[in-house]
Amino acid sequence: MKRLLVVVFALALMSSYAFAQASADGEGMAQAEIIQVLKITKEADLSFGKIVQPTAGGSVSVAAVDGALNAGTLTHLDGEARGEFLVEGQKDTDVSVSVTPNVTLNGNPSGTMSATLNTSPASTLRLDASGEGDVFVGGVLTVGNSQPVGAYEADFTVTVSY
Repeated sequence: MKRLLVVVFALALMSSYAFAQASADGEGMAQAEIIQVLKITKEADLSFGKIVQPTAGGSVSVAAVDGALNAGTLTHLDGEARGEFLVEGQKDTDVSVSVTPNVTLNGNPSGTMSATLNTSPASTLRLDASGEGDVFVGGVLTVGNSQPVGAYEADFTVTVSY
């Protein structure tokens, strides 16, 4: 009988040990960080400048990277400038950048021209240690044969997001 009690006791001990090994607990931590909201401010408009009315069409480009002008065969006087936007947000953080890729400039009093736009940086901006960075906008303007004289404008949107 004593032997039976020892066996039962030993089995009970082993079964509680087995249950202890069947599960385990670990601790973790939930975390969150609130970061600065993004803000974008226009510093300068994109301008393709003054172009003399052509008899044959062509294109004018303003580089987003450095503002360089390429007027091709068209006569260009002055006034070109790349667009510039100041982005503010969380320091040392990457931000996605995009721009309305195609716009139609409407003339006053008449006419239209199309432009294809791009940005520098092309897709990702790294905000600096103060949480700022610049996005530049350039593009290619298509000028038609005997394009009507007038001032042309179009709105476009630069979008930044985390």
